[in-house]
Amino acid sequence: SHNGVTPGAKPKKDVTPDMGKALLISECNGHMYPTKPFDDGPHRQEHALRHVRVQNAAYASGEHAGCFGWCMFDYQTHKDFGSGDRICYHGVMDLFRNPKLSAAVYASQKTPRAPSDIVLEVSSAMTLGDLPGGAAAACWVFTNAESVRLYRGNDYIAEFTPDRHGRFAAMTHPPIEINDFV
Repeated sequence: SHNGVTPGAKPKKDVTPDMGKALLISECNGHMYPTKPFDDGPHRQEHALRHVRVQNAAYASGEHAGCFGWCMFDYQTHKDFGSGDRICYHGVMDLFRNPKLSAAVYASQKTPRAPSDIVLEVSSAMTLGDLPGGAAAACWVFTNAESVRLYRGNDYIAEFTPDRHGRFAAMTHPPIEINDFV
């Protein structure tokens, strides 16, 4: 039901009259916001953030037994469905099993046990010509690290940490917003 504006998950009372039943989100996001691996950066970022919003809402509600994103991989389909090229771009990975940005949302929720377990995926290459209006907007880092330090060349800009009390506080490892580039 999440369309980018609506809440990430509906309250249980809006889904079933039987409050004794378990509630599991069995599909979210794929068909609601198909994303090609070659879509522009803002589109790929929004796709990832939609996965974050639904997962965070499911964790935060305390009413959900779990939440599955739809789906792991893009897949071939018939001519009357998908993108006109007989491919459904619903996955967090493409047809060849290459991860899209949204795959980092799930990978970043693993608690690192060793340095090799650290996930760090930045949502933007900051190529201004590829951004709407050529203006830098906030970008997100999907990571399970404690913090991220931003450098411009050799110049230290700032250190950013997850907002553990903010809009994605229910996530084990909330994404980190970077909104200061100077």
